[in-house]
Amino acid sequence: MFRFLFYLITTVIMISVTKMVAGVVMKLIGAWFQAARSTPQASVPVGGELKKDPVCGTFVSTATSVTKVVGALRSISVLSSAAISFEHNV
Repeated sequence: MFRFLFYLITTVIMISVTKMVAGVVMKLIGAWFQAARSTPQASVPVGGELKKDPVCGTFVSTATSVTKVVGALRSISVLSSAAISFEHNV
């Protein structure tokens, strides 16, 4: 009976230590790959002119919005649930 408990406790401890070591090794490998692959991200412009969404009332920066030019009209698409766009002559 005591031999069985000894083997059981030893097995539980060995599994715990193995999982701990594997976790540390995986974090080190992940940090190494993250550092090797890190590239500077494109910065998002802050500020600028804001346009009001007529449906929900939020303001969207024209510098970060998606724009489309068709003929003489310039359309500023607002990313909202209603997909509203503002149009004006260029």
